Amino acid sequence: MLISPASRMAGVQKSIIRQIFEAAQGKAINLGLGEIQFDTPLIIRELAAKVAGTENCRYTLNAGTLELRRQIAAYYEQKVNVEGICVTCGAAEALHSCFTSYVNPGDEVMIADPTFLAYEASIRINGGTVVRYRLDPEHDFALDREDFRSKISSKTKIVMICNPSNPLSKCLSIEELEFMAEECRKHGSLIISDEIYRELTYIERQPSMLDIYDDTIIVSGISKSHCMTGWRIGWAASSNADYIKTIVVAHQYQSTCAPYISQRAAELAMSEKGLATISEIKSQLVANRDFIISYFQKNLPELEYLKPDAAPYLFINVKGCDKEFSRKAAAEGVIVIPGSAFGPGSTGWIRISYALNRELLSRALTILVKLLTQVSQLRFEL
Repeated sequence: MLISPASRMAGVQKSIIRQIFEAAQGKAINLGLGEIQFDTPLIIRELAAKVAGTENCRYTLNAGTLELRRQIAAYYEQKVNVEGICVTCGAAEALHSCFTSYVNPGDEVMIADPTFLAYEASIRINGGTVVRYRLDPEHDFALDREDFRSKISSKTKIVMICNPSNPLSKCLSIEELEFMAEECRKHGSLIISDEIYRELTYIERQPSMLDIYDDTIIVSGISKSHCMTGWRIGWAASSNADYIKTIVVAHQYQSTCAPYISQRAAELAMSEKGLATISEIKSQLVANRDFIISYFQKNLPELEYLKPDAAPYLFINVKGCDKEFSRKAAAEGVIVIPGSAFGPGSTGWIRISYALNRELLSRALTILVKLLTQVSQLRFEL
């Protein structure tokens, strides 16, 4: 007899991103996965090898090593202390621990449309009700303030912000952040701010939401900034340490602690020397961004895309069925993600990542331009 799964899992499946990724293993150029496919900085890999060979890799405190939490506190210029930080197995676990800690059945949680698709699944698993606030595609996906104001209420337990945005690689303005903070203040809502791409901005680095709103929990990590996705180091942090106490408990029963070797490597990554390695990663991303934009301008000048404020995504308007376009691209050997995966507000767009080997990127762009040209010609004929 097959035992039925818990009702909380009804309708929850692997994300479209992971489904596409797993279906295409070894068969296609992957512009879909949110992973910067460059090498982890050498100094970090060398330290990890030394730790593995010379240290007893054991459990740490549930909240993480004291030294790593000190480094994270220094990164936020001491706006948090070590008791206000919980080191987790990646930012994804930090997010799930936050929702596990603060979402009761029926609580409303506001998320952007579009935004990172894992938020909705985690909220629903924890019994929350998802309310989407609009980012306006007619105005470069700027925050629709009237829509936001109409949807936040006394029922709103949490407002989720992703800044810089996944999938848009766009930053909210200071004015937009302050507006959202003021509305949350009126309604007594908690803000959870996902800032995992903060170090990869091309414009002036965004302030942390810690600088703007007291009732904030920051979720971040080193997966993107240091090309360390597989090392699984993220964190939840707040200037109010009481918010973190419950998260530490939820984290304990999900994973006990983040891996010892990874935490030791992260101590170096978050040091002054380690943070300096980000500039080389950013320079590679800038070069790829310029290459891909130049390629499209030369070969498909009429293409509409959102100018990125941050790495590593380009959001492209295919002016048609994004899912059908993604299927055709996969059949031609290139993986892209349909915009509708991130919310109904980005239907007709696709997300591509340019954070990979230039040779592979060039081959993928050749295929994409061919498909996009076909779509454009078909639309003209209709």
